[in-house]
Amino acid sequence: MPVKDELSDAHQQLNTSSLRSESLRQAQLAMLKGKVRITDKELYLSPKKPIPLPPELVNSGKINLSHPYYWSTFTMIGNWN
Repeated sequence: MPVKDELSDAHQQLNTSSLRSESLRQAQLAMLKGKVRITDKELYLSPKKPIPLPPELVNSGKINLSHPYYWSTFTMIGNWN
């Protein structure tokens, strides 16, 4: 899988891949590597597709999503396939 657009690719894998745990792993890696980021007004899951933040989060500043606080708590429960 190419490094760019890892999170959006991981999200698309949920529909095509039989391993949900691998999709989660790819999303966590994207966050860890700084591929997913929040600016003052937008969430970037990939360089091409920024998502506007809701009004209550606008101007919250840049949030470093590579910190384990944001990505390490996601776990798979039940059937991982």
